[in-house]
Amino acid sequence: METRRKLLHYRKAQFFRPVENASLQKLVEEALRKLKSVGDRFNTVEEKTKDENEDSGYRRFINTHRSRMGMEFGNLVLYADGVNKQTLTIDDKADEVDVEQIAPPQTPDGRRREFLESILYYGIKDNHVVLLQSMALRSREFETYKCLAES
Repeated sequence: METRRKLLHYRKAQFFRPVENASLQKLVEEALRKLKSVGDRFNTVEEKTKDENEDSGYRRFINTHRSRMGMEFGNLVLYADGVNKQTLTIDDKADEVDVEQIAPPQTPDGRRREFLESILYYGIKDNHVVLLQSMALRSREFETYKCLAES
């Protein structure tokens, strides 16, 4: 059995304009009740590209979310729309190895798949937030996730 260390981050939410009798947990739960489908929760990541008229192609959304033990738990995922991944063919005896691209396969019923870039896990109790961040999804990305902020 392999043991992996994970670093949890704690934040306490404070509002510039507090909503009377509403905690972050209640606001997030309400927003997720309104945004029932994944398509409603999609958010294009606004990054600068070389062509200012072109978006980065990255999308993020809250995927799994559950209320358990008086807390709201979930995960924020990031993927690059329509991107292939590079693979290596390992040959320990070769001077160099082949680099190829692979596209994500469709599901058996023909639905599109995408490669997952990153995932962030969260737990919210009242105005207290615990995050398990990744390299690409940090507390800042969770705080600026527009679907929750606009709901």
